[in-house]
Amino acid sequence: MLLFGMKNFLQLESKKLSGTANCKKKLSALSQTKCDNNKKKHQYKKLFVAYPKFQEYLEITNRLCVLKDERDEARRYCYYLSRPLYNELAKRMRLDINRLILISPEEIIGFLEKKMRLPSNKELLGRQRNYIIRNIAGKLVSSSDGKALAFSKTHLKEHEEVTNNKTITGIIASKGIVKGHVRLIHDKSDLLKINRGDVMVAITTHPDYLSAMKRAVAVVTDEGGLTCHAAIVSRELKIPCIVGTKIATKVLKDGGLVEVDANKAVIKILKR
Repeated sequence: MLLFGMKNFLQLESKKLSGTANCKKKLSALSQTKCDNNKKKHQYKKLFVAYPKFQEYLEITNRLCVLKDERDEARRYCYYLSRPLYNELAKRMRLDINRLILISPEEIIGFLEKKMRLPSNKELLGRQRNYIIRNIAGKLVSSSDGKALAFSKTHLKEHEEVTNNKTITGIIASKGIVKGHVRLIHDKSDLLKINRGDVMVAITTHPDYLSAMKRAVAVVTDEGGLTCHAAIVSRELKIPCIVGTKIATKVLKDGGLVEVDANKAVIKILKR
């Protein structure tokens, strides 16, 4: 399902950038932000002039932040270029293209070489519900549905002991204190749930979450650090953000009321 097509995107951008003067103003603001950030970086380097190794780490971190974005851009471009291949595979296999992710490379190759049958619909449905791939002595072994669920309950520790906690802690990514209703985002189909003033809670965020993040009053994630997508975008939007909570999506409930104190890295549950 396409939630935000080209037409919607152009309408949004045309409103934001209406008129040449507005475009120039935004470009000037971006240029000034870059200049200010460079000044801050040099100021920090001067603070640690007696610690050349630390300065070296600071420069490496700066380069890694750029490389991280470039790597992600290259990966997404590869996905785009691979789309015709996926379409052809789905056509030959007589499958919905979204089901290809449930089939292993070995199974695809085996099918194309006419050495192996594709998994049954029942197996694919089971994988859609629960799917685990393990590396056992160098060999990949998969389990689906009930077996995968049983394995996860036995070997993968869930955070059951903290589900009754009234507070959650994480890492400060963008400061501020706000209150709002929780909206759990598991994938793109949940983005329409976000209304203005809601708190977005997700495992992590992606570039296609941006339109919803602009409506959110704060962002909370299970994963991430100071240079993750959620952290960077929240600072740009000037909204509070706490990342790396590990358990927010498991503890918080859709519609619950919370206070996000990103000055102390604490999410307080006011109403479940």
